[in-house]
Amino acid sequence: MRTAVWAACLLFLNACKEDPKPNPVSTALPAVVVLCEGTFQWSNASLDLWYPDSSMVETEAFGKANGRPLGDVAQSGLVLNNRLYAVVNNSGSILKMDPRSLKLQAQNRSLRSPRYAAEWQGKLWVSDLYASAISVLDTQTLETEGQVWASGWTEQMQAWQGRLAVAEYSGQVAFYDAQGFRVDSLRTQKGCLEVQVDARQNLWALCSDMDSGSALYTWSPSGDVRVFRWPSATLSELAPYPSGLAFLMNNRVWRLPWDAQSESDLEPLAQGSWTTAYALHWLPKRREFCLTDAKDFVSKGRLYRLSETGEILNQGDACSVAPGFAIERP
Repeated sequence: MRTAVWAACLLFLNACKEDPKPNPVSTALPAVVVLCEGTFQWSNASLDLWYPDSSMVETEAFGKANGRPLGDVAQSGLVLNNRLYAVVNNSGSILKMDPRSLKLQAQNRSLRSPRYAAEWQGKLWVSDLYASAISVLDTQTLETEGQVWASGWTEQMQAWQGRLAVAEYSGQVAFYDAQGFRVDSLRTQKGCLEVQVDARQNLWALCSDMDSGSALYTWSPSGDVRVFRWPSATLSELAPYPSGLAFLMNNRVWRLPWDAQSESDLEPLAQGSWTTAYALHWLPKRREFCLTDAKDFVSKGRLYRLSETGEILNQGDACSVAPGFAIERP
């Protein structure tokens, strides 16, 4: 009974608090924008600013800049035409903001369960977990202009050879033409989650499923296909960089050279004291990786700088919960 009374008092006091006032974030120093997923149904997703040269982290930077939270479960981000787009999955929303000040400029809160955004033919395409369709949005207003059919759960998207490649979890990469028509597909194992294009214009697809394990597929512009399989491993976070393709597997960072022909060509890149390696991104301006540690997905995470050869350069102070997508601030 005492607990209930105290809980009621706390709820009343919190309800009486004034809404937080916007507080401008620093725009002077080189920074990496880190999209922190937060905890499911806690509405504690956030955008942090990491200053890698000093290892300092400015948490809740979006909230400070706008006087409001980001939403529930931040999934992914995209920088396009000097604007930052954040996809917030469990809030069914996508937000557009200035990438330096993080001031909100537009938002769409009518999506079902959005996953990733990609620019295609001047529009913003947004994949979805449940809609069996890809939403097409205006890049300026974020108004929904239409949908294109998909065969279920869709994930990452990349432009390749004049078409948009879309990862479909059912086990294929689907292709859409400039008019938005689905024109072709390439079969993969179940669990197709990620697609990336490397500097040689090869298309890569990462698949990971509890029943089939993990696999990487790559297609060259001329049609050559290579497949790499790890039946008992979990792969994630494809990160193409000048020396090869980096990714996470079983809590370590690995790389495949561009000319790899079999699984035996796999090489370890980095292993550290992190608890749960969660996201890996190549930062081209800095020529280094950002690796995030989600720990237990409830505690605050950490950020690591890795050199191109896998050396740990330094690590960031505690950031917000479940840090994921990271990109250099323009």
